[in-house]
Amino acid sequence: MKVRAGFVSNSSSSSFVIALKTKKKLSKEMLYETLGLEKVKDNKLAYDLVKEFADCLFGACEHNEIDNFSSLKEYSEDYGYDHEIEMLESHGFTKSQIKTIKKLIIGSVCDEDPDNSMETVLCYQDIDFEDDNLIIKKEGGY
Repeated sequence: MKVRAGFVSNSSSSSFVIALKTKKKLSKEMLYETLGLEKVKDNKLAYDLVKEFADCLFGACEHNEIDNFSSLKEYSEDYGYDHEIEMLESHGFTKSQIKTIKKLIIGSVCDEDPDNSMETVLCYQDIDFEDDNLIIKKEGGY
């Protein structure tokens, strides 16, 4: 049995990885296009949800962009991985997906802000998405 002394929080956080298959910089517009915002423009509820999801993923999350091998190696070592491939595989990337990656954005979401319900939803939601431009991987929080 684990016993924790000191401050205990009810909040949860969860990390995610966005892998770009291009050298382009991640933008809200790229996420809007990828997530199909234009396709739901006539449905206000769907439009608002997709836009809020993309905005949260892009803006409310802290970004740590990695666009070269040495930065990825350093990041991996900082978080206790022996190798950068091990870090990516731990986030659910396959070897064939890893070969396509040009740039990574590593971020996190938490459920501490009561005014940001989308970030709370993202904190607990699994995401496994891939298209021609990017891959998004996130395991649900606890």
